[in-house]
Amino acid sequence: MLTDEVWRQLDPYAGRLSRRTVRRIRWAAAAIVLLAAIGELAWYAGVLVPRVSWSDAPGYEFGWSPAHHSVVVHNDGLLPIRVLGVGRSGPGLRLDRVDGTLPSTVDPGSQLSVMLTYAVTDCAAVPTEPWPVPVVVERSWGVQTVYVTPPDEPAMDAEGMSRGPRLEWQHWLADAACRYPT
Repeated sequence: MLTDEVWRQLDPYAGRLSRRTVRRIRWAAAAIVLLAAIGELAWYAGVLVPRVSWSDAPGYEFGWSPAHHSVVVHNDGLLPIRVLGVGRSGPGLRLDRVDGTLPSTVDPGSQLSVMLTYAVTDCAAVPTEPWPVPVVVERSWGVQTVYVTPPDEPAMDAEGMSRGPRLEWQHWLADAACRYPT
């Protein structure tokens, strides 16, 4: 218990931040919010990392004799991108040919379609987990690789009909090429 006399002697402003400190904290908070908004806009525009995705555009094509799959790259950013290359070899798959106009500039909201032709070298070695397709993009500061994931495909039965579980695109391609060799 404190007496009224002691209460009167205590400074009611003790421990309170100065106006200058409060002003600095407010400016710092405003700067953090502004930097976060600028960062979000830069990401959305594709300034730091190109924003590409798979597009199910008309003309989507695949086949297994020879094993080929079209890749449709859509530019989701607000800036044009320059695509230098698409595709890669991997376990059980050798990338033999890329058909399409490369290098190519893809404007915002536009897309680029290329056909990847593979040689299936080992049916059992082809990855069954997601295996995105690399897209090599030229930037003002250098070359950067981003990835698009084509949709999975329905499994084929013995008659070549689409049935059963869905497979990752590369597994489907290898399964069909190994099932129906030429």
